[in-house]
Parts: sequence; C-alpha cells; structure tokens
Amino acid sequence: MIPEPQHDPDEAAGVPDPDLDRSDSTIGRTPAVDGTSMHDAVDALATALHGYVDTVIGVRTEFNAHDADEDPRVLALESRIGALNGALYDEIHRLLGLHPDLTTLAWTNRWTQDDPDAPRPQADLDTFSLGFVVSPTAGPTGSTLDAVLELLDAGGEALVAQLTGAGFEVLEWATTRGGPAPFDDLEDDDEDEEDDE
Repeated sequence: MIPEPQHDPDEAAGVPDPDLDRSDSTIGRTPAVDGTSMHDAVDALATALHGYVDTVIGVRTEFNAHDADEDPRVLALESRIGALNGALYDEIHRLLGLHPDLTTLAWTNRWTQDDPDAPRPQADLDTFSLGFVVSPTAGPTGSTLDAVLELLDAGGEALVAQLTGAGFEVLEWATTRGGPAPFDDLEDDDEDEEDDE
C-alpha cells in the first residue's frame, strides 16, 4: 500500500519554512566590494584636474586664448586627464560591472534643460562692443600695431572677470583688428528674423 503524501498545514497557509535560510542570497544585491582602488583613481584624477587649472592659469597669463589652447603643457595634461578618466571607468567596470558615463559635458541653464541644441532665447542675449582707433606714437617705440591685439586681449580678460563678478555670463568674446568680431549665432538669428519679414 502506497502511503499518502503528507501535507504541511503551514505550507498550505503560505507560512515560510523556517529551515530555509535566505539570508545569504545575493540575488539583486552587490557583494561587498573594497572601493579603495576606485577612490585612489578619483584622487589621482582630482590631483590632475587641480594641476590642470594651475597650469592653464599660468599659460593664459603668457599667451592669448588660442595659443594657450594649443600649448604643449595644456595638451599633455588634457591627455593625462583623459587617461585617468579611463582608469576610473575601468576600475568601476571591473569591480561593479557598471558602464559609468563620467565624461559627458552637461549644462543645466534654463534654455538647455529640454533641448541642449536649442537656440538661446534672443531676449537673453545682446552684443556689446568697444572700438579703438590706434596709431603708433611719433618717435622711437618698442611696440608695433601688432602688439595692440595682445594688450586688448589682456584687457578683455579683465572685463570678462568684472562682468562675471557682476552676475553676468559672457558667452563669447573676441579681440579683432579692423572691425567688430562676427558672432555666428547672433548673426544667424538676425538673418532668420530678416527672412521672416
């Protein structure tokens, strides 16, 4: 005679079996990870970024913005920072399996929240210019008219700092010779307005 299967009334009532210990389950949870190497990678990256800032400040006092952008010291540090970003990515991926997006540039200004490529509202922008008519002085001089651009460039940096300190954001600025600088975004907006008329 075949014995009938025994039914546990607790099981039928949905009461969990106390003999089944699920405390060691790692489903949906990350096992303990030593984050030392990730923190070390962050520290190395932070040190490089501080060094970059110090370097570009020093380089910019020597050269105009374009030349500073191409300075070998700046390029070398930018390459190093890129490599350190890669090292941090690799550590996070190696230890946690994640694919961190650590190098995306994002601006959260109100005109970019919905569409980063959307044009800024024209009401928020305006163009201001300073004009100088410059001539060499009579008699011996150590400077030529070519030196004017460097002097104006240095003055432009000082004005940008003053405007920023006063609560404005300077989106573009340029030093030019022979006429005001063309700013493509504003010119395109003006042309669009003329086409609509």
